[in-house]
Amino acid sequence: MNGTSNYSVIPQNVMFFIGPLGAPESRKKAYNNAVELAEAGDNSTLDRLLAIIEMALLDIAGRTPEEPSPLKDLLSTMLGREFTTLSTFVARGVLKGHRAPVLTIHLDRSLDVNGTPLGRILQKSDGEMLANLLAGIFKADWIYTVWTYPGAVLEKSGTKVNRHVDPEDKGGST
Repeated sequence: MNGTSNYSVIPQNVMFFIGPLGAPESRKKAYNNAVELAEAGDNSTLDRLLAIIEMALLDIAGRTPEEPSPLKDLLSTMLGREFTTLSTFVARGVLKGHRAPVLTIHLDRSLDVNGTPLGRILQKSDGEMLANLLAGIFKADWIYTVWTYPGAVLEKSGTKVNRHVDPEDKGGST
């Protein structure tokens, strides 16, 4: 072994898993009812609820990398740079048994006006701030943040928002 590594210190993506809806209590009750129906075999209510959140995420993140979006404006303000492209992807994932909407920001494909990738600019603390803002917008019980790097396995980096989800925890509650 020659000691070289494929690991890069510049992140490629950051993903935000948006946990179950929290306050107000009526939202949490609607979510819990949808989960109970899904556990009984009827996924339609939960699918519709998650689709609404995914559509809201698309409105926040933008539907194309070049179009103006609230997320692009927020990052420009936070980081003091204008971005020409902000490449994002909205999907649905599963984290610790919960189906959750996921916002992925492709840091290597998102560029400022000088062509600098967002991965060279965005710090973990900026990611935590974004997670906290998303938690506030969606009144989520938790947001779990995952940073990915080229040539490396996923780095699990939880952002505590109300409650912390640790996928390595084999017993505790979410």
